[in-house]
Amino acid sequence: MMTNWVFCLGGSKNQVPYLYEIKNMDLKIFLIDKNKNAPGIKLADKYEAIGYDQTEKLESLIKQIFFKTNKIKYVFSAASQFSQIGVSAVSEMFGLDFINKKNIQSCLDKKSFYKIFQDLSAPIPRTELIYNFEALKKVIMDDQNIPNWYLKSDFGKSPHYIYKINKKNLKNTNIFWGKDRYLSDCYLLQPEFEGIHLRVNIFKNSFCIFDHSDNQLIDDPIIIKRIKEFNVFQKLVEIQNIFNFQKFICKFDIILNQCHWVVIDIGIDPPSRIKNLYLKNNINFHKLFVQIIFGEYISLPFFEKI
Repeated sequence: MMTNWVFCLGGSKNQVPYLYEIKNMDLKIFLIDKNKNAPGIKLADKYEAIGYDQTEKLESLIKQIFFKTNKIKYVFSAASQFSQIGVSAVSEMFGLDFINKKNIQSCLDKKSFYKIFQDLSAPIPRTELIYNFEALKKVIMDDQNIPNWYLKSDFGKSPHYIYKINKKNLKNTNIFWGKDRYLSDCYLLQPEFEGIHLRVNIFKNSFCIFDHSDNQLIDDPIIIKRIKEFNVFQKLVEIQNIFNFQKFICKFDIILNQCHWVVIDIGIDPPSRIKNLYLKNNINFHKLFVQIIFGEYISLPFFEKI
């Protein structure tokens, strides 16, 4: 009889609690991580020093006889959203069903997901693509009606390269104009949208909301009533379905005021606010997250039906 294995991408300190839960499910772990000193290696039944972005090495590894005599049941990662591209690619190599990597890549590319938001008539802030300082200066100096702007790098899920800019501080703001993991092509410039910044988590037609400023759970009936009146949940679920992210806790950043709302981001990496809330209340977040990725049917504490 074949042994059931989980192919795990990444063994960093943050992933160790998830690996413990996988071991408790009587599954064997085949771990890959470029770091030969990764703490998760001690939990692995088999280990290879390969990064989840090293596609050719992964393909060569997977062609080995080991994978013909042992069953890979799941591919797993709880690292950054970049790692889910690797999960998609590896799942495809094993013939396992997972989200198309193009969807995950689109979710990392602000230019791409804002276009999708627009196509679905989801409200977004006015957005300008900015390729150099002169173009940035022209937009800001020519518009007399907007006091503050946000300049955001076009790629990734990180606080890198986000600048609050206005006419007064434009010349003194040290803006990075190179190219790297977080700035692949250009910046996106958006006028400041006044309102409450909220993190809305959507999972299986239920929601859980946090105030972005203090990470506190939102249960104010007035705010939730306004969200429902604006049909925010329906639009976010529509976006989730387009990306085929139904199996994830899908994260959205929105800004809400008394008259309107905008959606400014989407994500599928492990939700840190929910994790902290659950751990504070002695709820095993790591086990629940593994169960979600493995496709088990569960309901989540603190989530309410839409």
